[in-house]
Amino acid sequence: MKSPITTLYYGDPPPFERKPPKPSEGDRLYGEVKAKRDALAATLTPEQRVLLESYDTALDTLGAERERERFSEGFRMGVRLGAECFGE
Repeated sequence: MKSPITTLYYGDPPPFERKPPKPSEGDRLYGEVKAKRDALAATLTPEQRVLLESYDTALDTLGAERERERFSEGFRMGVRLGAECFGE
């Protein structure tokens, strides 16, 4: 794996400057999941809806934790990039 400084030297764009792939497939899948969830919620009893909301909350919490972990990994990578500027 090339060092971050070498990557920058040769003109490879850093991750934050790269164009992300078109999210059309992800958008389509999100829409599909949302439509199915809404259809499911329409058939549930009030007690079951409370359970579904609890599930949604747990899933949101899991997503937030994963985002925090990814941020930490990215931050560490940034610190390593900064440290490399000062030599090994």
